[in-house]
Amino acid sequence: MPQLKKILPGRIQSLFDTIVTGDLVKKGKPHPDPFLKAAADLGLEPSQCLVIENAPLGIRLAKAAKMFCAAITTSLPKEYLQMADVVVDKLEDITGLIEKSCKL
Repeated sequence: MPQLKKILPGRIQSLFDTIVTGDLVKKGKPHPDPFLKAAADLGLEPSQCLVIENAPLGIRLAKAAKMFCAAITTSLPKEYLQMADVVVDKLEDITGLIEKSCKL
């Protein structure tokens, strides 16, 4: 996890209940193991998870892990992200999706 400290400041890291990097799993990308480890660390079934992705490979891995996937068009246009369950243009749209879909 030393690489993570270089790209994600501690104050941001503290916002997450778990963080999984490639060095924490036997098989990283292109396998869904990082997503599955994150679910296990949180004590959740994959079907209880929401993956937010911006790339086709990440979407494929989320779907292979049997997780709901919301894609955001931050780096690619919508037509490249159609494998996701839902595609949004802004992070705020995901917040609205969560509020509509989840009983908090």
